[in-house]
Amino acid sequence: VQVGADLVVAVFTAPAAVADGVPVTVTDTTKNQGGGSVEASTTGFYLSTDTLLDASDVPLGSRPIPVLAAGASNTGSVTLTLPAGTAPGTYYLLARADAANAVSETVETNNTALRTVQVGPDLIVGSLVAPGSVGAGTSFIVTDTTKNQGGSPADATTTSFYLSTNTVLDAADVPLGSRAVPALAAGGSSTGSVTLILPAGTGPGTHYLFARADAANAVGETVETNNATFRAVQVGPDLIVASLVAPGGVGAGAPFTVTDTTTNQGGTTADASTTSFYLSANSVLEAGDLLLGSRAVPALAAGGSSTGSVSLTLPAGTPVGSYFLLVRADATDAVGESLETNNVISRIVQVGAELVVSVFTAPAAVGAGVPFSVTDTTKNQGGGSADASNTAFYLSTNTGLDAGDVLVGSRAVPALAAGGSSTGSVLLALPAGTPPGNYYLLARADATDAVHETVEANNVALRAVQVGPDLGVTTLSTPSTVATGVSFTVTDTIRNQGGGLAAASTTSFYLSANTVLDPGDLLLGSRAVPALDAGLSDSGSVTLTVPAGTPPGTYYLFARADSGDAVVESLESNNLALRLIQVTTGN
Repeated sequence: VQVGADLVVAVFTAPAAVADGVPVTVTDTTKNQGGGSVEASTTGFYLSTDTLLDASDVPLGSRPIPVLAAGASNTGSVTLTLPAGTAPGTYYLLARADAANAVSETVETNNTALRTVQVGPDLIVGSLVAPGSVGAGTSFIVTDTTKNQGGSPADATTTSFYLSTNTVLDAADVPLGSRAVPALAAGGSSTGSVTLILPAGTGPGTHYLFARADAANAVGETVETNNATFRAVQVGPDLIVASLVAPGGVGAGAPFTVTDTTTNQGGTTADASTTSFYLSANSVLEAGDLLLGSRAVPALAAGGSSTGSVSLTLPAGTPVGSYFLLVRADATDAVGESLETNNVISRIVQVGAELVVSVFTAPAAVGAGVPFSVTDTTKNQGGGSADASNTAFYLSTNTGLDAGDVLVGSRAVPALAAGGSSTGSVLLALPAGTPPGNYYLLARADATDAVHETVEANNVALRAVQVGPDLGVTTLSTPSTVATGVSFTVTDTIRNQGGGLAAASTTSFYLSANTVLDPGDLLLGSRAVPALDAGLSDSGSVTLTVPAGTPPGTYYLFARADSGDAVVESLESNNLALRLIQVTTGN
């Protein structure tokens, strides 16, 4: 625990850049963080070349601090002026609580706070705009903003521009030009443009354009190492394949057409060149890749393009599979370019047949052992012809085709040319003992794997199907108001919306105080429903009576199909219908 006073400079704010001889305002909060009150004191301010307060530091001013109770603070501002001859550079403003050592404190070593301050001007190139590519021997315009981010005015200077082969400005770099920058007040800027010319013999490649503020070192600055900035610039032509249009699937031995646009995105005219096309097993052009063809590209001015098409043919024995079509601008390296690593573009191309079930229609509900029709379209979406195959149909309990699924039929698909389709229907029947429930019908193209395809994992299409009967209340009519002890009539329609025969069942009617049918609800009556084939309905009426002692109010009348659960259904959760009724007291 601290016994007695302890003064610190808890907060100290000062400008980051100042000028010698120019008044500046600083603000501090001097705090007594000790446990006892402290008598009046003085907080002093000093200019230092390092972070330690010592006898060599220059006192700039002070402010009085009143008596401070334990934990109390005092905030104030004071105007300071650096000596007029202070040399430009990086300094420290120090604020010291109890500068005269008038107060006896528990800790005497924590009285000082500091802020870094730049004294003098500081010139930088705040922005530099230059073209991304230029040509040797050609002129181009650059624009810069030279700024004085220091605290003192800067005399007139020169901003100069250089061409370099790397990101370090040194004596070997080529001066290209300069512009005069007027005297700048603290915080002032000068923006200007200048036309430069690259030397005619500059070789193609990536170069760096430097702009250096105060290139002649005419101004003494606070920081001398931040005067230069640069931009990468490409010198010479630069050929790329800007676009490529090619089929996604092709056939071995069959011709196909590709179209490309070869562009010179460099700053100099590119001589005539050749764009070539290759078949590769990967996306990298290498010596083993197969040359399929080429096209001549004329000389292209800077920014110019050439679009052309060429007919290519894969060798007849090319195995089925996924390949890459690679296109390379300047395939013979006839053009010296600013960038030689961006000439290639690629596209994935499938070689061979690829069978899919593109359309599959089936009924939403079917019955075990009852014939039904499905229709599919099997398509060869590959680039090569497909031999004759079979499309087969399976019953599954999930969406994946596996060994446990039941084959329920198939149809023959003839040989299909690239892009060709075959549509057909087939009559299927599920095994007679198939339990009611939710299933999936799967259709698989090339079920016997007779055709070697580019993609073997996309042959299956599916449709959800309900197997067995499914009883539901499709209509329910009741009076809106009934009286206790007085008979009333309700009419309902029960429909078998499933795919199999539903045995005879019972529809029951309940009175409930809420919208959930539960064991506490009151059974009012029932009616018998005969056996119903798939899609058939039965309508009937029944007379019901709400017991005489029932409290009046709002109730719900439920009708529940198959209330005795005599029928095993494909869906057991959709047997209810309800109506809102008002119950009054009978006479």
